[in-house]
Amino acid sequence: MKRTIAIAIAVVFFALTGIVTAATEPPHHGAIKPRIHKTVAPSSVVKITMPGDLSFNYKKGPGQQVAQTYCLTCHSSGYVSMQPPMDAEHWAKTVTKMRKAYGMQISDADATKVADYLGTAYGPPTHQAP
Repeated sequence: MKRTIAIAIAVVFFALTGIVTAATEPPHHGAIKPRIHKTVAPSSVVKITMPGDLSFNYKKGPGQQVAQTYCLTCHSSGYVSMQPPMDAEHWAKTVTKMRKAYGMQISDADATKVADYLGTAYGPPTHQAP
C-alpha cells in the first residue's frame, strides 16, 4: 500500500513539473521509454497572442482606458467587437454578472465608466430625426 502511494505521488510530481512523461509511441521491445523534456525556466517571459489581438483596437472615447484595463484582463481585444450592440444598461448588467459570477474586481465608479463607454462606443446605432 505504501509503495502504491509513493508511486502515485511520484507520478503526480513528474506530471506537474513536466520533467518526465511516458512516450506515446508504441513500446520498444515491450518497454516504455521515458522522455526528458526541456522546461521553461520560471524567470522566462512567455508571450501569448490571443485571437483578435492583431488588428482590433478599442474605439476612442471617454472610458476607453478603463474598459481596456478591465476587459483585457480576461478577454481578447476583439471579443468586444463580436458582441451584439447593447446599450449602457445592458453592459451594466453584463459587468454586474462578471462581478458576481466570476469575481471581477472593479469599483462601482469604474463599472459605470465601462458600461457607459461600451454602450456609447459599441451600442445600438442612434437614429437622428430628419
